[in-house]
Parts: sequence; C-alpha cells; structure tokens
Amino acid sequence: IGPFHMRGETLDSVVVQLGLLTGRSILRPQALPATEGYTLTLPPMPKSEAILALETLLTLNGIAVSPLGDKFLKVVPVGQARTEAPEMIPGSTLDLPPSGRVATKLFQLEFLRASELKDQITPLLNPNLGGPVIFEKTNAVLITDTLSTLQRIEQLIRQLDRPATASLKPKFYPLHFAKASDLVNKISAILKPPLSNQISSATSVSADDRTNQIILVSDPRQYLF
Repeated sequence: IGPFHMRGETLDSVVVQLGLLTGRSILRPQALPATEGYTLTLPPMPKSEAILALETLLTLNGIAVSPLGDKFLKVVPVGQARTEAPEMIPGSTLDLPPSGRVATKLFQLEFLRASELKDQITPLLNPNLGGPVIFEKTNAVLITDTLSTLQRIEQLIRQLDRPATASLKPKFYPLHFAKASDLVNKISAILKPPLSNQISSATSVSADDRTNQIILVSDPRQYLF
C-alpha cells in the first residue's frame, strides 16, 4: 500500500485507519485521551509493515495495541495494557518483526539469577507498563513491554545467561622442593587488591600436599600472569 500520509490526525482517525489495515474490529474504552497531531509519512510498502508503523506510533503517544483473538484489537492507555491480558509470546521474539506492539513474555533463566537480572533490565523497560515480575522458585522473569524491547531483553539474556565457569580450565603445577600449601599461602598473600583486580574473581589457587602440587583454576589467558 502507499504512499501513506497523515498530517495532524486525531487519535480516532488513526485507530480507524489501523482497523482498516488489519481488517479487525477495534475495542476501546471511552477514556482514551483525545489527542491530536498524529503525523506519519510512509513510502509504498507491504501492509504488514504499515501496520507495525501505526502500532508503534500509537505506543510512542501512550496508547497500547494488543490483539484479542483473530478478529479484534484492543486499544487502551499504555498504563492499563498490563492488566488487559496482552498477547503472550511463547517462543522467541527474535523471529518477529520489531514494533511498538505491547506483548508479554516469560523468560526462563538457567544460570543467571532472576533477581540479579531484574536490577539490570528495569531501566530498559517502559515505566508506564510496570516492572518485571520475578518467580524465584522457577527462576523466571515475566516482562510486559513493546515487542522491540522484548527482543532487546532476549538478546541480552542470551549473552548473560551462561555458566560463569565456561572459560575456566584447571592447570596443575607439580613442585619439587617447596611445600604446596606454603607456596599457596604466599601467593594468596601477594594477590591482594589492587593486584588481585587484574585477574578474574573466579580464579582459584589451591594446594594438594599429598601430591605436592598446586591446582590453578582460571581462564587460560591468565595462566602466564
């Protein structure tokens, strides 16, 4: 469709246009703000992309859009979107085109603690949609936000939700004259701040006096140090 031009349109006209493009009936409360000045210019493009543009335009102006079945769209203020049962995305969000449509996704974590993730991602979320919901026993996080934000969170989790010891490997140092435990104590006395800040906090040095060897568990790149 297109080209598509909107200049100073009202919220009602934008919602009507969204209904025409999607072929769905619009369900909306009477309390929607009567805002004006919606402006959008689109070149010729597939109808699906024009729909994403309109949904994002509404979200940017405090209006959330969420599907209800196959025939309806709910249009509500962003602050109410969380309580209006927005679409739940069961699989990956990365397979979907990014948009400002409000949706919900449950992120199941394997290695990262849900409580730790909450503090990191809260600044990235829309404050009008509420913060993440933590399920401590299942180590999961429920997030309601725009689809583009959910995709950003999913990419972030894929990078962070990994075992902390993934890059650690053991190395054994057999000793001939010194006692292993004495040498480990000396190493521990040396490796104090600020010197210890140069190595990973996951690095460990321990002694096995029975075989008189030192066991180093560290990233191989830090062996030389």
